Amino acid sequence: MGISDQGLQLLKRHNPGAGSDVLEFGCQNFYDSENYGVSAAPILQEMFGWKILSADLIGCYEFPVVDLRERQELGEFDLVTNFGCFCCVEGRRGFWQSYENAHRACRVGGLMIHKTPKIGATRWSNEPMHHFVTKEFYRNLAERMNYEILEIGEHNSHGDPHGRHVFICLKKLTDNEFMSFFEFDQLDFCS
Repeated sequence: MGISDQGLQLLKRHNPGAGSDVLEFGCQNFYDSENYGVSAAPILQEMFGWKILSADLIGCYEFPVVDLRERQELGEFDLVTNFGCFCCVEGRRGFWQSYENAHRACRVGGLMIHKTPKIGATRWSNEPMHHFVTKEFYRNLAERMNYEILEIGEHNSHGDPHGRHVFICLKKLTDNEFMSFFEFDQLDFCS
């Protein structure tokens, strides 16, 4: 999907600080008013002073090619972002594995920002690989994993009133194992 004006504001509100290690799932482009279609990582590095690793199935820049359907060892990060990457990972098990990878990559005390199309977001309803969620999905995820919810909401997608996204910013409080696929599959999402 990419980082819209709303996504950039979310990053500004939950900035872990200069020098932070940031993992960006999906090679994101900006879809904001200033940098439309431009790669986000170099601009975010300059804007915030972050050290960014961008991980994507197609690869980008010098960053690794990563299949989120498989368990990944990417290191530990102060901020992990998912601006619409996980919704496109193939299969329900792949969707679960993506969140498990994010959980393991986030340091205790670190932040995770997730943005995913909302159930009923008609703009993407005919695309075969999309997973859709609700705010309740994220609340249940936070409760089950003992994450602190710093912010939760929804907004239009890139100015399209028919394409809604649900977003959340979470703080990881403990170093617990991620829930099983069976438990995750009981959360409120549709594929």
